[in-house]
Amino acid sequence: MTITAYTAPLAKSEPRLARNGAATALFAVGAICFTIFTGVVVTRDAVFGVNGLTNEHLRLLAVPLTLFGLVMILGRRREAGVIAWRSMALVVLVVYAWCSYLWSVDPPTTVLRSVAILMTMLAALGLAAHFSALSLVRMTAIVLTVGTGASVFQFMIGDPMVWDTLAWGGLRGAFSHKNLLGQVAAMAVVLGAGLLFIPGQRVLGLVCVLLALRSLHLANSATAMAAAAAGLGALGLVFLLGRPDFPRAMKPPLLILSIGAIGVAILSYDFIVELLGRNTTLTGRDEIWRFTLDHIAQEPIFGHGFRAFWTAPSELGRIHTFFEHEYDQSHSSILQTLLDLGIVGFSIFATWVLLLIKPAIAAFAHPARRIMVALLACIAVNSLTEAVILSPTGFTWLIMQIAAFALVAREHP
Repeated sequence: MTITAYTAPLAKSEPRLARNGAATALFAVGAICFTIFTGVVVTRDAVFGVNGLTNEHLRLLAVPLTLFGLVMILGRRREAGVIAWRSMALVVLVVYAWCSYLWSVDPPTTVLRSVAILMTMLAALGLAAHFSALSLVRMTAIVLTVGTGASVFQFMIGDPMVWDTLAWGGLRGAFSHKNLLGQVAAMAVVLGAGLLFIPGQRVLGLVCVLLALRSLHLANSATAMAAAAAGLGALGLVFLLGRPDFPRAMKPPLLILSIGAIGVAILSYDFIVELLGRNTTLTGRDEIWRFTLDHIAQEPIFGHGFRAFWTAPSELGRIHTFFEHEYDQSHSSILQTLLDLGIVGFSIFATWVLLLIKPAIAAFAHPARRIMVALLACIAVNSLTEAVILSPTGFTWLIMQIAAFALVAREHP
């Protein structure tokens, strides 16, 4: 089946874009950059290892996608304005991240990474303003299918570069780390499974799911497996609650039971971790978390500056003294946000998340938006042991913004 078979329904659902040749060309460029941003091309490492290109270099790859997003914003300024207004807490958070250079332990790095966060936000805003939720799901699924497909292909041909030599067991595929492949695979499982519920999208959904499941197995990431399971559970729940024939009186009890199940899962942390074949320290993460908590306590209100602490020259000595290995994140989005932006920044972020609850519940009536809700649940679980939230080069963070903006956007005709 050719790529035209996949893009034709997309063009059909976006007739204005299909009629505009220049915009269609920009879409193609943006989609290619979207793929590159996952690391499929860049992190092949040119045989020199994952540090051949630094994170700062990788951030520049977001520039074309950002320009594409800006073009989309200019074409749908009113819609972009509505989304931005409904996501004002996120806008405030990005502004606050910018301002944190005033007290950052490494001001130049904070400024650079704040630019990257702004770029990904503009890209996500433009995409959400111009495309329907279904188109966004399809577009993202295609990109993730390319990423997982490339990884599986490299494994099949015996490419020695696909194994992660920096972490315990697992395939990194076309990505810089096995955990990143796991994140991509987990999101792809949820998106592909969601598309299986939508007529006309099942071929793409099936291909996406099959490649994602194989990649998830090869990545051997316990966090990603848990995230995929949570996403699939959320997907089943939202599609069940969204059925017109589902008894209205049963919806509140089912939601309460689901919340209770989450609580039980948290209380059964040790059992679940051992079931996934991991020790309860989560391969040393508990040590990283203790170190992070100690430094959060030093600057609890405003933090150390956006994404500055782990790479700041003034902090490297203490980090290297405490750890045997190099780390560049707290391996927890909650702790990372508190470390970077303090209680103030974390409160702004929590406000944005809480404001998404109402549109998330309203999304139960729209199949494509239900998939976005499940995708956010998948990312939320993944963020418990990986600092994927507010990650300047993080593909997962970009997808989270797109999903959230799609929920607050007005439904496209």
